[in-house]
Amino acid sequence: MAQVLRKPAEIIQNLYNQRISWSDEAVVSELVSLPALPDELELESLPNGDEALNNLYLYLALTSLVGTRRLKQGVRFLLERASFGDFGETMRGMHHTFEHVFEDDDSELAELCLELGKHHRAGTRLWAMNQLVRLQDTRVIPLLLEALNGSILMCDYVCSFLTSLHAHFLDERKIIQEGVEHFMVQHQRKTQLLQNTLSELKQHYRE
Repeated sequence: MAQVLRKPAEIIQNLYNQRISWSDEAVVSELVSLPALPDELELESLPNGDEALNNLYLYLALTSLVGTRRLKQGVRFLLERASFGDFGETMRGMHHTFEHVFEDDDSELAELCLELGKHHRAGTRLWAMNQLVRLQDTRVIPLLLEALNGSILMCDYVCSFLTSLHAHFLDERKIIQEGVEHFMVQHQRKTQLLQNTLSELKQHYRE
């Protein structure tokens, strides 16, 4: 008999159901053993796309368990494995789980995200900063301005975050504007240097 292909939601629910009886420690342990999700821009070129999807389904099932049980330690591990970008359009809703887990203490969640906003993984930094923006914690502004030096994808997200903060916090508008202007000046200088270098290279080639 041919194997019936199940919908992602059914696969995730089945993974969740299989772990309902597990202890909190077992759930966290499996989450720790799960590899980080790939970047959104890597998906089409992944040689092991099926494995990446299976890891995503397990990640989402464990996310539900972390949320249901309010496992604060699990939020760190979820963020440390988050995709850079919106892998399968699943990352954008993660903040609901984080906020539910820390419902009684937003400040603890904010402190965790401030720490992870400096993480070496871009995906971790991205979704930690997203959470801080959701919490309307203006301490995220320096992290966002620094992140403008990242990739185009990171810059796209950060510009959206800065626009949101700019609209809600009058006292921080000058800081945001000056930070963006400083980045633009530095970027223009780099562009000019590259243009000059390219002109010299073309001149040498003609000679």
